[in-house]
Amino acid sequence: MFVQRHANNENKTTLRRLHMHLGTYGCHEKQLNSYLKSIQPKTLVLNGDIIDIWNFRKRYFPKDHFKVVRTILKMAASGVDVHYITG
Repeated sequence: MFVQRHANNENKTTLRRLHMHLGTYGCHEKQLNSYLKSIQPKTLVLNGDIIDIWNFRKRYFPKDHFKVVRTILKMAASGVDVHYITG
């Protein structure tokens, strides 16, 4: 799990989240969801392997992984500027 926080000149905070790997056993989704709920960034940049598409064949995507997706969607709905960069 790799997280970077940046503050720009306008005191707006950007959170950059790399390689969450939702859909894998080693995702740490509960800690990730708790962390996302504890912050209030102006911008959230999701970079890299957010959902591990290979595991859809294995049919492993627990409810807690969906909770992370819902948290990100709620952040976007509340005005957080969410960007996804494929990796």
